[in-house]
Amino acid sequence: MKKAIFRYIEAELYDYPYTKEDIESLRDNIIEAVPLFDSADGMSRKPNYKISDPTSSKVGQLLTNRRLRRMEETVITIDKVLTRLPKEKMDLVKLKYWECRLSNHGVAEALHVSDATYYRWRNEVVTAVAIEMGLVNAVKVS
Repeated sequence: MKKAIFRYIEAELYDYPYTKEDIESLRDNIIEAVPLFDSADGMSRKPNYKISDPTSSKVGQLLTNRRLRRMEETVITIDKVLTRLPKEKMDLVKLKYWECRLSNHGVAEALHVSDATYYRWRNEVVTAVAIEMGLVNAVKVS
């Protein structure tokens, strides 16, 4: 696997808890937003007209917002991989990517495995996410 892809997957794993929060926040912002329009003088104001179907408009925004869609796809993909992980690899993900208090060696010690096993497990987790995202082929992951 290319180093850039590996780093990208690791960045998504580090950001995973925050991405989930961002999804909820963005959804709430879209749902709670008051529609604005630009007037002739360039100032944004509340409209003095009624939107025919504000609910439909907000649903459309929820469905078409590219940032929201990308974050949701990333979280769904990572969730699929996480649900298939054995407990010890899930513990690795929590310690390495979400708690971020320990060095790589410290994570290996906390898991009671050798450094080599830690790196192998980490590579397997990152590779599984990369395959699920379609960034690498399942057969060739060198």
